[in-house]
Amino acid sequence: MGTAVKKTIYLSADLARDADALARAEGKTLSAVVQDALRQARIGRRLQELREYQGVRILSLREYLDE
Repeated sequence: MGTAVKKTIYLSADLARDADALARAEGKTLSAVVQDALRQARIGRRLQELREYQGVRILSLREYLDE
């Protein structure tokens, strides 16, 4: 993991309860749950960027083929 950096975040009461419950259910620390969520969000953004890029490439190919 490298060097850990301590951060303070604010969560709504509902989200905090959900995060705590998830940590208990998975046998993880709250920190590990937050780290997992951030990693999944990053993966999701990258997949969306890839899909958008592929969509542009497909449109460009279609335009090229229609010429």
